[in-house]
Amino acid sequence: GDSIVVDDHRTYFKDGKMIRCLEKRMSYAKQDSIPHDVIYKMVDCIPADKLTKDIEKLLTLSEEAKAYLCGK
Repeated sequence: GDSIVVDDHRTYFKDGKMIRCLEKRMSYAKQDSIPHDVIYKMVDCIPADKLTKDIEKLLTLSEEAKAYLCGK
């Protein structure tokens, strides 16, 4: 229908280690500012190396693009 869905994924750390991962899904009617449906769910944490793999790849591409575009 006419609703907006917001997904929120959170990872909690203690002493540098993942201790909990949480997903929150909220649904809003377009005319409302308060969600009409909020669902919290504990989920399995994704290992940090899988989370950072794509970021490292993007950073490498960014450096290559900067060198190409800036002529450095």
